[in-house]
Amino acid sequence: MKFSKNNKGAMSAAMWGVIIGFIICAILAGGVYFRMIKIQSQLGGDVLTQFGQAGGNASNSFLFQPKTLSIVITNNNCVPSTADTPDKSQRFSCKPGDISFESSIYNGGPVGGDNSQKRFYGGFAVCELTCKKGLLGQVSCDNEDKTCITRIISASGTCTIKSGETKTCDAGLYTFTEGEYEVVPIATCYMDETYGCTEIGMTGPVTQSNVKAYLRLTIAK
Repeated sequence: MKFSKNNKGAMSAAMWGVIIGFIICAILAGGVYFRMIKIQSQLGGDVLTQFGQAGGNASNSFLFQPKTLSIVITNNNCVPSTADTPDKSQRFSCKPGDISFESSIYNGGPVGGDNSQKRFYGGFAVCELTCKKGLLGQVSCDNEDKTCITRIISASGTCTIKSGETKTCDAGLYTFTEGEYEVVPIATCYMDETYGCTEIGMTGPVTQSNVKAYLRLTIAK
């Protein structure tokens, strides 16, 4: 069977139409794919890990974090350290005895409805340090007990914080003896479905630490 020149031209035009249509579809599909990758990258880098990096164990769905820890100074029981170190602002020299703390807690939970505000306990963990001087005069310190961060000292009263706000809360009190200590802020969310943090299967309240906001205390008479 022979095709006329007109039939051959029509077939060529149809084939080119199919090819061009395929190319357009491939371009559109590629654009959607790369857009999906970009969205996943933004979520994974900025949203899903923003508090996991703080060193705590709070579920990301609750989005709360202790921001800072501060000493309630009374009767000159503590003074800022004069040591010339990179973390100088986080170091204090204190007398033995009772020292009270306050913690600023951020509530990053969703706005609106019953979840617009939550109740938290301010708190801290105390780690006693053993310090040694090296051959070149450098001093290195390490926790005497690696489980110290799990022994949480919390204030008795709850602190209600609106979503998107940071509030200074009572963190509690600890009696120090002579030695070197590192104190880490802790925030505990009240275990309540309406005013706190709950998830299916939870057996205890959720806590979040912030090891970067530690205070280093040297306790001496």
